[in-house]
Amino acid sequence: MYHRAVQLLAVCATAAAFLAPWATYGAYDVTVTDLPGWPWYPAAATVMHVLVHRRTTPWRIASLVACAATLAAALLVLSGYTDAAAIFGPGPIPMVWPRPSYGVLLAGTGALLCAVTRRCPPSGGRTTPPPPAT
Repeated sequence: MYHRAVQLLAVCATAAAFLAPWATYGAYDVTVTDLPGWPWYPAAATVMHVLVHRRTTPWRIASLVACAATLAAALLVLSGYTDAAAIFGPGPIPMVWPRPSYGVLLAGTGALLCAVTRRCPPSGGRTTPPPPAT
C-alpha cells in the first residue's frame, strides 16, 4: 500500500512540475516549456517513471540512475532561467531580476519520491517468510 501511495505522489509531483512556474520575472511566470533545453526534463522523467516499476536488480539500478538523471535534468533546465533572451525571444525583456520558483522543487520531489519508491517493498512493508529448508 505504501509503495503505491509513494508512486502516486511521485507521479503527481512530476505532473505538477509541468504546470507550476519554474522561474518568475516580476509578475511573469516562466514554465518549464519556456526554458531553454526543456525537453531533457520530460524525457528523463518519463524514463524514470517507466523504470520504477521494474523489480529485477539491473532494472532497479537503472531506475535509480534514471532518478538521478531526472534530478540532474531538472537542475540543468533550471540553470537557464537567467537567459532572458532565450525565454523572451527578440521582443522586449523585463528589466527585473529573475528568481527561481517552486516548479523545480516539485520536479526534485518527484525524482526523490521515485528513489524512495525503490526502497519501499511492494507489499506495503509485509514480507513473506522464506520457505522452510528441507
